[in-house]
Amino acid sequence: MEEKREPKVYGYVRVSTKKQDLTRQITSIYEYAEKNNLKIEKIFEDKETGLNFNRKGYNELVDRTITEDDIIIVHSIDRLGRNKKELEAEIKHITETRKTTLIVITAPFLTKGLNVKTTDPMSKLMFELTRNLFFEFLTTIAQFEIEQKKERVRTGIDNMEIKNGKKWSRKTGNYTGRPNIFEKIDKKKLIEYIKKGYKNKEIIELMKLKESTFYKVKNILKEENLI
Repeated sequence: MEEKREPKVYGYVRVSTKKQDLTRQITSIYEYAEKNNLKIEKIFEDKETGLNFNRKGYNELVDRTITEDDIIIVHSIDRLGRNKKELEAEIKHITETRKTTLIVITAPFLTKGLNVKTTDPMSKLMFELTRNLFFEFLTTIAQFEIEQKKERVRTGIDNMEIKNGKKWSRKTGNYTGRPNIFEKIDKKKLIEYIKKGYKNKEIIELMKLKESTFYKVKNILKEENLI
């Protein structure tokens, strides 16, 4: 008789940008595992957006690592993702298709509903109803937070200072959108040529500019009262 395989336990952590730290989530997973006598095999990491599931760490874990009866631990539901429809589909993929247990540390009630295995119709119905309600609540919050973040970014861009004809962040010193037109043009030299009375064609030839670029830059300099 073949000996039954012991389930393996994995963690998954995610932040949205490379500058953010994963330590809090990793610590949370190890603490949970220790309290529940679970041994963590490996923690998979991503520093990418939660708006889709095209992530290296996540795909490596879910599509190429876990097998039936294994366990995945995440700190919170939004660490998996923030898109409601895709999140629900992925959770079903993990728990039903891959037949893996998913543990959400901050939502033990949801976890119970996700992983319940029962043949009793009434119990199954109750678990499904409560799971759906709680899942809807958590995913709505997750998506709401990402929409709020987008709105804050849009508002910030709308209120940015205009410099050299483009929106400019005083905090970072960077321009938004396409590369700043003055990054490839010697602004001081251009102003100098104009003030010395050089003809437009002469300046275009001297600075090797496209005619359209020259007139665009000249208009910007006029708006800023530099010429």
